[in-house]
Amino acid sequence: MNYFAVSPEVEEVHWISYCPFRPERELVILKFTRNTVIESKETKKDGLVVVTIQDKINEGAIKLQKLEKDLNELINNFKQLEF
Repeated sequence: MNYFAVSPEVEEVHWISYCPFRPERELVILKFTRNTVIESKETKKDGLVVVTIQDKINEGAIKLQKLEKDLNELINNFKQLEF
């Protein structure tokens, strides 16, 4: 998910795992896109997961904006203090 968060140009990520000691599943290949559905405990509808990677990125961006605003307010308040 971090690849998508740091670069809007990334459209898909390929993940490959190879383990020769597991003959039943020695090669695992997964492809993730921004629309890949991910599991989220807090958002389910009729037993189906309805959250995508992009949804999580959007939530994180909103949280970051709020944190930045709060931090700037704290910095401004600190600058106004007299010692």
